[in-house]
Amino acid sequence: MKIIFLGTGSAVPSRDRDNTSLLFLQGENSLLADCPGSAYLKLMRAGLEPALLKSIFITHTHPDHLYGLPALIHSLCPAGKFPEVYVPEGIAEMTRALLGLFGLERKIEITECAGELPFLNTNLFKTRHNAESAGMVITEGQKKIVYTSDTGPLEDSSGIFRQADCLIHDCSAPERFKENFLGLDETHTSAETLGKMAQSAEVRMLVPVHFSGEFDFTTDEIEKSIRKNYSGKLFIPRDFDTLEI
Repeated sequence: MKIIFLGTGSAVPSRDRDNTSLLFLQGENSLLADCPGSAYLKLMRAGLEPALLKSIFITHTHPDHLYGLPALIHSLCPAGKFPEVYVPEGIAEMTRALLGLFGLERKIEITECAGELPFLNTNLFKTRHNAESAGMVITEGQKKIVYTSDTGPLEDSSGIFRQADCLIHDCSAPERFKENFLGLDETHTSAETLGKMAQSAEVRMLVPVHFSGEFDFTTDEIEKSIRKNYSGKLFIPRDFDTLEI
């Protein structure tokens, strides 16, 4: 499994980090998790011909996770090949309406998914962010890969994340920003709390993403904050970094 980080920032990007979006590749299978801006260009930079993208999963309906979908579908029109689009329950109508603003709603199939996603062996779980937000657990052979997208700390994190070979998790800011960051450790997760959860669940590799561009901190501070509680392998990606599991 190859994972390419097309973006690692929050809804407010920084100079070096765009909105979080991940590309999962396994053989001819490809899944784009969330679709913010310039997805066509980012796929090309990642080495994937955009017309060969098999599927897209929109984790929830906040703008930084799906506003680029109409542009991507529009750019694929000359090729005439479109990915399958999957969404959590309850948001297919909204997603079609967004595409309908540009007359693109009939170009693709949009399927609501509850427990499973038709990409390899992928199960969905509810996250703590908004009404429909969902994360993914991909099982490939003996490997377990978890991607939460945006979320606060989960009550059952030890069960969902237990001995994950790779946990890719919301890590919006160090906890010292709680006073000014409404929702930190509620609908988003601080670095310190993430370290505690990963250690408790015996996560083998932790990959923090979704760094907030609104606050002034460095990846060194993120690493030190996580390391207060977590002793496993830690990978802090930059945009367009690649990870092989």
